[in-house]
Amino acid sequence: MGFRLTPQDTSFFTLFTSSAQLLVEATRELTRFLDGRYAEVRDLVRSNLEHAADDATHALINKVNSSFITPFDREDIHHLAASLDDCMDYIEETADLIVLYRMGEIPDGLAEQFEILARMAEVTAEAMPRLRSMK
Repeated sequence: MGFRLTPQDTSFFTLFTSSAQLLVEATRELTRFLDGRYAEVRDLVRSNLEHAADDATHALINKVNSSFITPFDREDIHHLAASLDDCMDYIEETADLIVLYRMGEIPDGLAEQFEILARMAEVTAEAMPRLRSMK
């Protein structure tokens, strides 16, 4: 067995992948607003998905703080974890505002934006496992 400069711990990548997958689930729930299920969707995004995303972010930060060697720069890990969490917070805020303002019917332009957000979340989730090899 040879000497390795890179860490064997792959939990960072698992945590990034699960965090990004939560964004995919949240954007799918956001598109359910188009069916008019406002309170149900908002509560699911707010309670389950947002809290799970917060837990994943905390786990990432704790992992960075307790690791001597990280797979890439600590600052970059912090920034990526915070950015993923910010995306979830924005999704939650969108759900809250739709319910708060009692938007009867979702405008077509907003529906298109939901679809774009969902695709962006999918692309992000697809990219996270590739961090392991940086390809």
